[in-house]
Amino acid sequence: MSNTKDNEKQQSDWTFGEQIDDASVSTHSKEDAVKQKYTRLPAHHSEPSFWKRHQRALKLCPLVILLLLSNIPLSMVYNLAIERLDYRAEATRTTVKAWGNSGRTSGPILQIPVERTIQVKNDDKWEDKKVEEIVFIMPNELSVTADAEHHTRQKGIYDVLLGDIETKMEGHISKTRLESILKETNVRPLLQKASLIVAIPETSGIKAATLNWQGEQPVVRPISNLPLFENERGTGLVIELSQNIYQMIEDENYTGTFSVSLKLAATDHFKMPISASSHTLHVRSNWPHPSFSGAYLPDEREISEQGFTAHFTTNALQSGLTHVLTHRQRLDSEQSFELAFKNPTDAYAQFLRTTKYGMLLILLTFGMYFIFELLSRERLHIIQYGLVGLSLSVFFLLLLGFSEHVGFGFAYLIASCATVGLVAIYLSAVLSNKKFVGLQSGLMGLTLWFMHHLVGMEQGSLLVGALGAFATLSTIMWTSRNIDWYSLGKTQEQPQPMTANTSSLKVF
Repeated sequence: MSNTKDNEKQQSDWTFGEQIDDASVSTHSKEDAVKQKYTRLPAHHSEPSFWKRHQRALKLCPLVILLLLSNIPLSMVYNLAIERLDYRAEATRTTVKAWGNSGRTSGPILQIPVERTIQVKNDDKWEDKKVEEIVFIMPNELSVTADAEHHTRQKGIYDVLLGDIETKMEGHISKTRLESILKETNVRPLLQKASLIVAIPETSGIKAATLNWQGEQPVVRPISNLPLFENERGTGLVIELSQNIYQMIEDENYTGTFSVSLKLAATDHFKMPISASSHTLHVRSNWPHPSFSGAYLPDEREISEQGFTAHFTTNALQSGLTHVLTHRQRLDSEQSFELAFKNPTDAYAQFLRTTKYGMLLILLTFGMYFIFELLSRERLHIIQYGLVGLSLSVFFLLLLGFSEHVGFGFAYLIASCATVGLVAIYLSAVLSNKKFVGLQSGLMGLTLWFMHHLVGMEQGSLLVGALGAFATLSTIMWTSRNIDWYSLGKTQEQPQPMTANTSSLKVF
């Protein structure tokens, strides 16, 4: 009987709202019983699981993994762009091969074979042996004017930059330049074989060539196996000058003036090695995007939307060029005036620069969504994060595809509008906060606009990018200033169990 009453009392302790028999218990025991009933939790108020208690903090882990995995589709799109670049390079190579590429040429140089007597040992005896060598005599002065006209030609879906360069070279070779050879012992110049040469590695691009030597126009013919430059056996043009060389030696006032006119087919570069004691080059082009390199930069240059002009000068003190190259001495092809005709609107170059900001774009988007979750009751599943990340990767694929047909600027506009619209429509269907959807769409569009502006800048992109990063970080810090990061791993507090006010429940 006693055990039955104890069980009934224990069961009544777990039942909320159980009636109390005033006749069986005292007033004090009633208060204790009521207090116990209100303070003891029922079985269904169990402790939250570990995942629920730390769901916000633990969500950062899959987000980081998802961010790293987003690099996979970005890398695939990047490799696709490299592959398309190879296709364009092949199209450019075939077009240039048919057009010609003679953008590298030297100035006229006097070439004189000499017969040198040397001693060789034969059967313990020294004998004289005659060997033939080439001696190159540099002009005293050389003035070059190059007039370049460039245009683009379509090859499939690719634009190939082609051009014509009309070059006029004027200079002279004085008689004193020969004296060092004539006075040298054991050397006999073969003046009857003397010639004037112009080194042009790609003779297929020579459209026209004329020479005027002291009022005469000798015959110009091609030459191969030309040992003018170090580690090269090139090609070029040769002009026979045997009679004029004899006149140069006999007449003290003979200066050996010459002029050479060339019309060359070229592509995206022009290079002229230093080949005179005093060498000047004046270049004019209708292409407004030059790039100057080589051993010497232009002394003067003017660049406008209609083209550019540049003026180069050098002398023997700067170049260290000797006036006569004997025996195994050769010209250094790296000692040259050099410039390139660039295309700053190259779609592939701009696309590859844009892909460098791909991970940053996805990181900013994920970070914006996560902060939104912390500041509101809205929740995004990790799969939804992944779909948004894939849409940003597809943005770069759309950009690459459209840029091959409509240009980079218009392609960027199409890809941006498509991506922002897709993400906005998707988020408006899964989120109830329409204001956030509109804000997110505006910020994504602003980010894409800023990226396009940054990629299109030739100068100052580092400064503008740094200012943009500072503004973005400032916005994130200001937006998240009221977030309690210490409570990131905690759930919202559960409603506390009701506690009885025993003074109000006293039974009188």
